[in-house]
Amino acid sequence: MTRTYLAIFVVAVVAVVIPSIAGVSMPDVVLYGQVFIAHQMQHAPDDVWVVARVGGVPVGSYHLGDRAPLGDSYALRIRMESLADGGSPGSNTAHLGDTADIYVKKGVGEEQLVASFALAPAKGYGHVEYLDLGERIKGDWNGDAQVTMSDYPDFATCMQGPNVETRGQCPAVYDFDFDTDIDLADFRNFEQALAAGKSKSS
Repeated sequence: MTRTYLAIFVVAVVAVVIPSIAGVSMPDVVLYGQVFIAHQMQHAPDDVWVVARVGGVPVGSYHLGDRAPLGDSYALRIRMESLADGGSPGSNTAHLGDTADIYVKKGVGEEQLVASFALAPAKGYGHVEYLDLGERIKGDWNGDAQVTMSDYPDFATCMQGPNVETRGQCPAVYDFDFDTDIDLADFRNFEQALAAGKSKSS
């Protein structure tokens, strides 16, 4: 009987104390994509860190190459919690409504702010989104800082026509007019980028 009362007491204390320390852990928000520095795609051996900060406090980080299946891509998990239970904010977590500043650091260099991502309530917990970091050249699928015919097969795959929303890497690379679809208007822009690349190489 004493053990039963003790167990009830411990559960009651935990239920009271934990909310006052931090909110309820929620599914993380995940950003993924590729990192570009000076228009060049960064690769696993390049010693590149991606760090998310809210109010200067780190809430997630990823080092390129740490997960072999991801190859040269990053997958940044932003630790999330809910304060709906009345808990106090954790020291290294984000909340819906926050804005996460995304930094990139290469080698011993300084962190550089490359993006800001709104943790909007409409997206919710467990949200996953493709987001390339840094400036990349439109039309350059393979990240070699030039638009060539080697980028065309992927354009053909991504082009689904007007009013068909594209996802993943496709809009980041081939949606020249930022209307969420990839159609003949984008193809004309791709042709111009291709012609400009050929003129530079000739």
